[in-house]
Amino acid sequence: ATTGGQRNPTERARSTSSSGALEASLPTIRQTVDEGVQMYFVYVHPWLPILHRPTFERQITDGRVDPILYYAVQAVAARFKDRDNTSAFANASGGSKSTQQTKSNQQPSSVRKPYKRGQRYARAARALLPESLRNARLSTLQAITIMALYMSVSGHWQEGAAYERLAVQLAFIGQYHLLDEEFLLPPVTNNMGLYESGWSEHSHPARLEVLSRPGGILEHEQRRRVWWSIFQLERFNGLAMGRPPIIKPGWHWVWLPCSEDLWARDNPSGALAWEMGLADFSQRPSAAVSNCRVDLILAL
Repeated sequence: ATTGGQRNPTERARSTSSSGALEASLPTIRQTVDEGVQMYFVYVHPWLPILHRPTFERQITDGRVDPILYYAVQAVAARFKDRDNTSAFANASGGSKSTQQTKSNQQPSSVRKPYKRGQRYARAARALLPESLRNARLSTLQAITIMALYMSVSGHWQEGAAYERLAVQLAFIGQYHLLDEEFLLPPVTNNMGLYESGWSEHSHPARLEVLSRPGGILEHEQRRRVWWSIFQLERFNGLAMGRPPIIKPGWHWVWLPCSEDLWARDNPSGALAWEMGLADFSQRPSAAVSNCRVDLILAL
């Protein structure tokens, strides 16, 4: 069905596929905030806070959500769905130890191995990736970052590392590592290779004009958060797999994320002072900021 002459997300997703079999296999994107989306923000978002919840949920209900991002969210959150039903199945087993073992073997694979519940959505996101890379947007990079996490925590370390490296390269191409360069260093001295400490008193007027537009600061904070999430994943996987880091110290000029209380608001634009990274240091830093600081120490 179409709304206002626009196709719904499922139709848009299927139109990007080149295989008829693939078109039929893509899960339906319902314009409602279902259990998978809710579980994502309960269990995944605290560790990977790259989505603005009010905006993402509004995109779903309005039918404007990027299909690859939707499938990535559902893939990583699927293991947390139907937790009560899984517990009820286990409690109903009862009987002797051998009987419980027999009934346990009769459970569906998705019950015995929760990480397999998201495979259907992961395949859909993987199928849409080539087309999404032709015009990579913020939502594309967010989806790839979430897929890197999904593959890593599902035991597919090599594929997770491939998604992670793709995310790093796309972030470099989009200059996510230089998001706040003009707030930290004067552009002229930076281009000359002359670095100075302290705050830059000047920023490019065109950049400030972009940030002052409706939604400008909100999107900038999402870009900032996706960069730090990529940085964290790259450090985490590097330590786990014993390989050198891709992002070198001093290669990025990006402020730490804003507070979670501010980020949870429906429209957290606030004053420009927040965008410049100024904060009340008497307040306890959020978990996202603390994690970034730990990774920065590990990167030294």
